[in-house]
Amino acid sequence: MEGQNVARFAESLASVGAKCERVRSAELSGAIADRVVEPAVGVELPFAPRALAKCSIETNPSPRDVVAAETGVTPGSFAVASTGSVALPSSPDALEPIALYPERHVIVVPERELYDDLGDGLDRLADAFATGTESVVFATGPSATADMGGLVRGAHGPRDVHVLTVIDG
Repeated sequence: MEGQNVARFAESLASVGAKCERVRSAELSGAIADRVVEPAVGVELPFAPRALAKCSIETNPSPRDVVAAETGVTPGSFAVASTGSVALPSSPDALEPIALYPERHVIVVPERELYDDLGDGLDRLADAFATGTESVVFATGPSATADMGGLVRGAHGPRDVHVLTVIDG
């Protein structure tokens, strides 16, 4: 992945109050564990299936577990450097609640899935969208709303977002 896209992605995330760090796949479990505040729930990472094994993360959570969780850990399908957005796969295994309920959201995305702009990312999903086999939700930093006046963080989702880009994952 070009260094410019990685730097642009990190800057875009910082501009919306999220944190970004590059990690090698060999260091991924430790990097996730360092960011988890327990109790934690998560979804196994398809590109790093053993990464959550060393962490105290419930990967088969009940609705009660999700509501009680301080941290949610999810994979990202791809990321967009220009906006700092991450496409989260929408799935029947409850990824959305794991991404939205906890105060902290840790998103893990392979750097090879970092695109310059949204169009490039959507091109990646065109065939899957056409067949109805893929659905994504876009997350861009901590939840924020100004519906009732001043800016409020965490009203409709996490207050604290950490994105880990996996260099060789």
